[in-house]
Amino acid sequence: MKSALLRILNKPEKIDAFKLLVSKKSKENQDIIAYTDLLAWVLVQQKDYEGAFLQIKTIDNKLNEQGRRVLGFARTCLRENQYKASILAYNSVIDLGNDMPFFQTAKGEKLICLKRQLEKNPHYTTADVEAVEKEYESFLTDFPAFRIREQMREYADLEAKYAHNIDKAISLLKEVTNANNAERMFKG
Repeated sequence: MKSALLRILNKPEKIDAFKLLVSKKSKENQDIIAYTDLLAWVLVQQKDYEGAFLQIKTIDNKLNEQGRRVLGFARTCLRENQYKASILAYNSVIDLGNDMPFFQTAKGEKLICLKRQLEKNPHYTTADVEAVEKEYESFLTDFPAFRIREQMREYADLEAKYAHNIDKAISLLKEVTNANNAERMFKG
């Protein structure tokens, strides 16, 4: 259905009119989730990821999905290089609490998003790097099992390339390679 709509809504004024219609229907029929879902889709087509996030979060809450749908949206935003919306969505899942099923996943994937955002920003600052470093340090402290996983390699990469702290990067990688239960890719 959505691909057929794309063919019909081939002009900006058509998609704007359709968005108004769907938005009105969504407000009038709040119990019909299909309207909210369609509105989120229209907003994504218009590259309004923050607006789409609000709709996705509404659906997630109504269906008591505990952040599953929002996490999927965060991943979509990350693939589309929409870092602000992705981080907004990851934070929304994290804010549900550490007893929720997607908390740890959202925290870990948010690191990928933050680092990628830094990599794509040619004008990043020391403060930007330090903020991402803090996120990695917090995550690895809260979830020490990840100290022998890919997140540690990514953290070392951050330290070497962006914080220009080669000694710390080497130390992080040595910690991984010296661990008995480190993933095989670290051992060579």
